Amino acid sequence: MLCEGVTSIVRIIMMRYSIEDWLWRGLFSGIAVLLLIVGTMSSASARTFGPAMDRFLQDYKKAWESPSPARLLRLSDDPGIFLDLVALDRWDYLASSKVIISDVQYETHIRNELVLNLTRQQHDLFLQGTFSSGQVHERLVLRPSRGTLRVVEYRGARSGVRQSAVAKTWASKRAAERTLMQAMNALVRHDVTSCQEKLAQTFARVNPQLESLPEPFDGKNVVKANAYYVRAACRTLKRQEDGGDITESDLTDLGTAITLYPNHLLARLLRARLLMEQSRTTDTSGTVQRLMLAKSDLEVIAKRYPELEDAASLTTLVEAVLALSAKQSLPDHQRERTRLLGLLFNAQNEIAGELLTKLGEPAALRRVAPEILAYASELAIADENPAKAKELLYLYGAHCDGCLGDPYLRARLAELEADTVSAMTLYSDIIGSDPSYRDAVWRYTKIALERSDEVRKDALRRLASVSSRLPRYERRVLGLIVALATHSRKLPALIDVLAERFADVPLPPGVRLTLVGGLQRHALKTR
Repeated sequence: MLCEGVTSIVRIIMMRYSIEDWLWRGLFSGIAVLLLIVGTMSSASARTFGPAMDRFLQDYKKAWESPSPARLLRLSDDPGIFLDLVALDRWDYLASSKVIISDVQYETHIRNELVLNLTRQQHDLFLQGTFSSGQVHERLVLRPSRGTLRVVEYRGARSGVRQSAVAKTWASKRAAERTLMQAMNALVRHDVTSCQEKLAQTFARVNPQLESLPEPFDGKNVVKANAYYVRAACRTLKRQEDGGDITESDLTDLGTAITLYPNHLLARLLRARLLMEQSRTTDTSGTVQRLMLAKSDLEVIAKRYPELEDAASLTTLVEAVLALSAKQSLPDHQRERTRLLGLLFNAQNEIAGELLTKLGEPAALRRVAPEILAYASELAIADENPAKAKELLYLYGAHCDGCLGDPYLRARLAELEADTVSAMTLYSDIIGSDPSYRDAVWRYTKIALERSDEVRKDALRRLASVSSRLPRYERRVLGLIVALATHSRKLPALIDVLAERFADVPLPPGVRLTLVGGLQRHALKTR
């Protein structure tokens, strides 16, 4: 079914694929694209195919401008040609792109077909704040059809020039870009030595490359921000390998990255983690200030990209520690609260079930530190311990007195116990009170799409009734989901709906993966 898994959330800290792997395959997309076409073609080709070629290049441009692969699929009568491109999970993380296409040439004619060669330089900005840059030489085989040109074969990088997309082969005039991209790739591979060696050139005392780094994203400082972020991330990786304390240099670099590009969410997440760790290992005089800064970073992430891995659970943890820290001056149970704070500061290094055991019995937590009952309940759910979760949630519900966190966690528990009816009811109540409660919206939708047609229709009507109060992203994606639920499930119809009505709406990972499955089945049938 095309709607199965339609709202599954892919979580990520760094890209699973190396940047170089993406680039040599020529697999790019974008939102804001600058197209520059230069090159040569025969006069006969220009007369015969000129207008059609102009239209094709404009459509190709729009396809790569789109955050969805739907427009790309419509460039061919056989959408399976682009299967490998649609299968890349990079589509799930794009914020915007800038592309320069050059060196457009018609290579030859084969059975009234054109072999089109072009060079594409690509700069992709991702939702997490990172970016990728590269250059690829592409080859497409086109066939005239009713006044248009249709793609009959996509060959990706041209034979013999594939290496041009690999950063280490870039020309000397791109040395600064090349060095930073190599450092970023080394970070993805957890190659600390290579990462630091490359960054030594970027931040060299004599002739540093930092100031010569070009900025492809207009009005932003993405590239320099990433240089500082990568240096802090490499240092953190090195410290994890060798041991040692956090240095102010790490926090300074992350602060600089965030100042240069406030939407660098990975920099904010890493800073929040380091601030939590620093609060554990240093004196308590600045603890509250550090935790407030961490909470501020996590709030920005929640607004911009709430699916970022571990950000939500870290937010709950920081809030629990802040609440507990505020009571440290009280004389009663001070020793026990100090013990609990020590456990929470070290929680990022603990397994959920083991930490839950160390926190102690629920009744004792209710007496000494009711502020951490929500976090303890989440631990029990993560540990798949419904008995302990029920005990904790009973106490948490009495403590929080009508807060939305109570029904949300009870709905999560109902999901754990496969009680989807109760979970849907609880999520529905939350959505009615606060449609901006994103995780409740997505969990409710996911359950509904896995139920019967009648339940699914009722749920979609429920969502439609509050759609005007939903955040913009959820409103657009839910519109897409409703359309898919009410249209033909056949592949051509699905592609038409996506391209005509939702070309500028990023596909939820579940929808994209469903599309990939349809393309794979199509490819098997046409072999």
